[in-house]
Amino acid sequence: MKFGNRRRVRERIAGVGVVPVAVALLVLTAGVAPVAGAVTADEASTETMTDSPARTGASVSGTAISGCQQAPIDQSGVYNLTADVTDSTQQYCLNVTADDVVLDGMGHTLQGVGVGNDTIATPPVGVYVTGRNVTIRNVTIDHWQTGVAYRNASSHIYDSQITDIDLDGVTARNSTVELVNTLVTADDDGLQASDSELTVFTSRITDANDTNLQRGVRVNDHTHLVVTTSTIEDAAITGVFVNTFSSAYLWNNTIADSEVGVELDSGSSSGHFTENVIRGSDSHGVRLVDSNVTLFSDNTIRDVGGHGLLLESSVANVSFTDFVNVSQSAVVLDANSPAEQTEIHRTDLRNVSEYGVDNRNASAVVNATHNRWGAKTGPSSDSTDADAPFADPSSGALADGGGAMVSEGSTPGVSNVRFDPLRVGSLTTTTTSSTATTTTSPTATTTASPTATTTGAAPTATATTGTETNGTATTAMGSANTTTEALDATTGTETKASGEDAEATGGEASTPGFTPVTAVVAVLTFALLAVRNRQS
Repeated sequence: MKFGNRRRVRERIAGVGVVPVAVALLVLTAGVAPVAGAVTADEASTETMTDSPARTGASVSGTAISGCQQAPIDQSGVYNLTADVTDSTQQYCLNVTADDVVLDGMGHTLQGVGVGNDTIATPPVGVYVTGRNVTIRNVTIDHWQTGVAYRNASSHIYDSQITDIDLDGVTARNSTVELVNTLVTADDDGLQASDSELTVFTSRITDANDTNLQRGVRVNDHTHLVVTTSTIEDAAITGVFVNTFSSAYLWNNTIADSEVGVELDSGSSSGHFTENVIRGSDSHGVRLVDSNVTLFSDNTIRDVGGHGLLLESSVANVSFTDFVNVSQSAVVLDANSPAEQTEIHRTDLRNVSEYGVDNRNASAVVNATHNRWGAKTGPSSDSTDADAPFADPSSGALADGGGAMVSEGSTPGVSNVRFDPLRVGSLTTTTTSSTATTTTSPTATTTASPTATTTGAAPTATATTGTETNGTATTAMGSANTTTEALDATTGTETKASGEDAEATGGEASTPGFTPVTAVVAVLTFALLAVRNRQS
């Protein structure tokens, strides 16, 4: 553009008046900006439960109830329990059939007499719910056959205690249930659900008071389970049992002192099994039967009496996981597991009594490269086998180190575990995020996963690795990570920098201050300039 033309354009813009246009633009844009603190449409899908008015315990006038009710609660509204209930013999202490109900225990107790007989046709229930959008909060439900039972319902339980229950603490059928900051002790299953959505945050399920807990959580029949930042302990059979084509999202939990920590069975799956500590299992840490885990990462499995991870006709992708003090083998694949579909990387196998990786599918090879085997010299072979030491099936390197053993394949002297190259040195990862804090006290303030969604949807989260020192990994959920690794000493040190991997967990970020209205105003402004240009 020639200088004269540029000057004419400036004169025409000046004629319009830049300041009025700018002011109009700002006013119009501000007119559509969301009110501070309001939840926009984009935010609604990721609103955390702590924002729920029913959760906050704000003073809301409601209907006072002083004890168990003969008639059902069939009207929407807030119901406040004004006194303790003791030794009730009613079938249902409270029967909620209406939608949009808040039951506030106000710190009081609903106590039954228990029965101790699971053969009766209609066992007594503390609270029976068939309504939708029902909130139960700040109440102790004690000594019933079943604490809370849901049928074709949706509900939230906040800041409560469900204790000394003869059968199941909470049961759900064709329902959506969210449990937050709640203690459960029961004789059979702490939580049991089928054909449902079950979400558990910052809660504790335990065998306190010698209630003979059998399973901490048991889900069946296409149930979707989310458990985050919770403690499940002292189950006689299984801490978490996921069965019959159900799915599970398990993040940042402690599952302790059960016969088996976690079991997935009969076509079940877990797309996200991360940052859990599974310890003190009398048998296996994790058992998969005809199931699969897409992401098994950043877990610690320690002090178990059997295998760390047992795959039976199953598949798992294992990474950044710590197996410590395992009485048998760290990872076992049975003869029916498709070993070529399982991968094990950047994992520590320390103080393992038997095999680091025992692949019993002799004809298939499992990829287990870039792992630490409990000794700098790498994995070992079964010294009683005449063909030992076994060779890596790809590189030919020998498993003649001092670490955990690898298995032999169908070819004598050749392992069916690809272990070379090894992983040596340290892994350093920087993450940027807010982290959830484990809460075991049932009355403590809830700190949920920062990306946890409302009921029925698995929280959106990006799994990133944490800082690892001397083989012990600590991890945090985040949206950006920087990784450097030192790898196989035999092939030279390889440094891998992944840089920043920014992945939004709450939806796509938008450009601040730019809205459709801004765009329209801009177009009108330029149109006005064009008109003045033609007039001049």
